[in-house]
Amino acid sequence: MVLLRTTKNKLNVLDNTKWVYESPDGGETLYRRSGNGERELVRESQSIIDRREQIKEDQLWHKIRRSAKTIPALHQALEHAKMIYQLSRKDT
Repeated sequence: MVLLRTTKNKLNVLDNTKWVYESPDGGETLYRRSGNGERELVRESQSIIDRREQIKEDQLWHKIRRSAKTIPALHQALEHAKMIYQLSRKDT
């Protein structure tokens, strides 16, 4: 296996077979590229996985809040959730 460091924090690994391994973010994600140039995700760090899940959750809540503007039952449920949250906070 040969490690090659290229531009800023990009690591390439050549394993003497048909794959070139790349990490464009210094090791957070690892891709392998075949001889035909197709790139495949090999590994992601837990922080990348957690970040992606947080983005999905944020997008879901954004959709819920937008939908609540036109769906009265959803609007009411969100208002109840806000009230329960406020009442359950210990610092109020």
